[in-house]
Amino acid sequence: MKVLVTGSSGRLGPEVVAHLSRKGHEVRAMDLKRAPGLECREFHFGDVTDLMAVRRAVDGMDAVVHLGGRAGNSPWDPQNVLQINVMGTYHVLKAAQESGVKKMVFASSECALGYAMGHWPKEKPFPIEYFPIDEQHPDWPTSEYGLSKVMGEELCKAYTDAHGIQTISLRICTIVLPGEYSTWVGRQNRPENWGNMWAYLDVRDAAEGFRLAVENENLSHEVFYMTASTSGVSTPAEELVARFFPHVKKVSPDLKGDCPIISSDKARRLLGFAPQHTWQSEGACAGG
Repeated sequence: MKVLVTGSSGRLGPEVVAHLSRKGHEVRAMDLKRAPGLECREFHFGDVTDLMAVRRAVDGMDAVVHLGGRAGNSPWDPQNVLQINVMGTYHVLKAAQESGVKKMVFASSECALGYAMGHWPKEKPFPIEYFPIDEQHPDWPTSEYGLSKVMGEELCKAYTDAHGIQTISLRICTIVLPGEYSTWVGRQNRPENWGNMWAYLDVRDAAEGFRLAVENENLSHEVFYMTASTSGVSTPAEELVARFFPHVKKVSPDLKGDCPIISSDKARRLLGFAPQHTWQSEGACAGG
């Protein structure tokens, strides 16, 4: 399959490009710069906010993996986050529709929920209804980044409904690169230092998730959370909920031990997603 990967030189992009290439796909990459050693057949220099550049990159492709955009909030230029992320996603979908591309996989984020990176008042608890969090839980994005991801997901749904493009949005949690586990010394013992419900995902598992979505032929429009198979801290899940979210009364009895409190069960069922890498398996030290 001929696959365009936007944002190919970012934190996640090189691993996605390499993984798709190794699995037999012809990858065309697009970004503002080319990462050293990028394993693609073809590279396009371009900005996703430039519709003509996106049209050139999309032309002739079978599918698009859209990773391009701003990561995180910007206190100095918040409108730029929305401009790049929302208009960039629109341009990719528009170009795909014009070129007859029938598949797009969108890199969304757990920030779409609204808890991570949000601006919720400290005196008011975040409106979590139940644990574990899944795709049916209401979203309350209060940051420009989280809002841009929800809007991107809605754009995907609109293009599925109007034009029949298969759109799959993957709510990726905090990406960890293989060489970074050694820096986790003691982090697992400090749950108060996390701001995203202790959710993480190894970059290799994330890349496999994108491959599964690209190759899926059964879905129409879906949104999936994607996390590692364990929580990012050593504190048991039931203790985390009781300590940090005492107002949440609806908690699954299965949420115990190292279970993540953001669930990837839907991705497991519908995509066959089975993350292999955890901080435990990678030998990260829990002391400190």
